[in-house]
Amino acid sequence: MSILNVVSASLATLVLLGAAGCKVSACPDTAPVDGGRPVNKDNCIQLEPTVEYRGTPKTATGAWSAGMGVSVTNRNGGLTITSDSTSATEVQVSGVPFTRDGQSDTDKQNATARLSAMAPPTATLGAAGLVVDAPGGGFDGYKLTVRLPAGFDGVLLANNGNGDLDYSGIPRSVGNVIHTDNGDVNATIGASAMVSVSATTEFGTVVFTGPWMSPMVSADQLTGTATLGDGSATINGTTKNGDVFFTVR
Repeated sequence: MSILNVVSASLATLVLLGAAGCKVSACPDTAPVDGGRPVNKDNCIQLEPTVEYRGTPKTATGAWSAGMGVSVTNRNGGLTITSDSTSATEVQVSGVPFTRDGQSDTDKQNATARLSAMAPPTATLGAAGLVVDAPGGGFDGYKLTVRLPAGFDGVLLANNGNGDLDYSGIPRSVGNVIHTDNGDVNATIGASAMVSVSATTEFGTVVFTGPWMSPMVSADQLTGTATLGDGSATINGTTKNGDVFFTVR
């Protein structure tokens, strides 16, 4: 769509349209008024399609030791967590910043400047372990990848605000949680894991794939549980809007 669409809308509608990826602005008047100056029309907005702009990846690392927990917060964008760090004592973080804007040269320049100015993800030591945090909100965010050491045995707490959450690993502790507010949870569990799994979605389905022991899914498919081995470790996958997949591989 190359032209602007002009509509009338309530404030609530404006918020929804912005979230859907349209650039929302007031309609300029077609004729000068108010002493010859152009003014915006009352009760009118114009919608311009936006495109996604991506910036240069930004990285962070955090020292890790056996038993240390890791918490991850990504406010907007997909989150991927894997157990393949190239270091046995380091959590490696990489985030591709993104935003959305119009398609004009000025819009592109504004988007590029905004991407350059975005604060990078951080990995800092907190009271409960290593804290990974990626800023974001509105059209801005990070497509974030967190690489845990292969021998990670701490508690993982992952919270994604908007976007799919992909996890692969072997949980070895009690209390692991992977959650996204809006998106799917795709968890791949190593076949050698000894783990009890629980899954919940508020709007979607729960699916177990692979050689799970006694997988159980509720009649409405909103909750489910399954076990591997002695089930001594635990992981809980949840989403408010999306599906939850647990796969053994």
